[in-house]
Amino acid sequence: GGGGVLVGGADGVPVRAFDNGAVLAEGEDEAGEGDAYAPPAEHNLTAADLAEESAHSWFSADGRRIRALGGVSAGMEVLRVPRQPGKHFVWPGYAIGHRFAVPDVQSPVAERPIELEMYSRSPKVFRVHNFLSAEEVRFLVKKAQSKDNPYSIRPSTTGHKSWTQGGEAEVASTRTSHNGFDVDSPTAMAVKRRAFELLRIEYVESLADGIQILRYKPKQAYIGHHDYFPTGQSGDFNWDPQRGGSNRFATVLLYLSDVSE
Repeated sequence: GGGGVLVGGADGVPVRAFDNGAVLAEGEDEAGEGDAYAPPAEHNLTAADLAEESAHSWFSADGRRIRALGGVSAGMEVLRVPRQPGKHFVWPGYAIGHRFAVPDVQSPVAERPIELEMYSRSPKVFRVHNFLSAEEVRFLVKKAQSKDNPYSIRPSTTGHKSWTQGGEAEVASTRTSHNGFDVDSPTAMAVKRRAFELLRIEYVESLADGIQILRYKPKQAYIGHHDYFPTGQSGDFNWDPQRGGSNRFATVLLYLSDVSE
């Protein structure tokens, strides 16, 4: 929602400030449910707000980090992101069907920019256009099935342990697909970095999963679940980002094949 007014100096630019991840347009989501729209707070954005020691980072409504007042116009919609452990930029909610380019993230598809399209506001779901090239798709599928890949495709597992840590034995009836990983090929690294750039998160390898490649045959499934782990998942890792740990913040699903209607 909107939140209170931040106090700025007299030499700033008047903007319409939303809190991180806010809904920017009134309306309903695809399920016909009301949204969390709240009017923005009027704010005088100053150079002090944009300083590294300030309490917030600032972004335009289309996800560009604001670092100087030169690119800010009066009445502009902006998002403020608290500079706190575990807090990251969250793309705001737009009108359902709203589609826009993200030109600062390099597209792998020639002459076609990466674009975001609002699919649902609750839960927040975007379709990402032009995120993968056909060559990357072919490489990932081949890599998952390669005998030279130590993480080649096999029955899917659950839990947090990697296969090298004994996690290969953690199979469950709730997940009947097969999966493999590409953890370090140039293609996997490029895709992971692209995903971090799209999410507006600084890339840190220790915070990134490998590219997980899944294969579903008829009647195979993974029942509804959360991709993040409870903060009390296990005692061998700190799962709480607000206390110096890490967890899964967002899921990027890459469709490598299609089926007929």
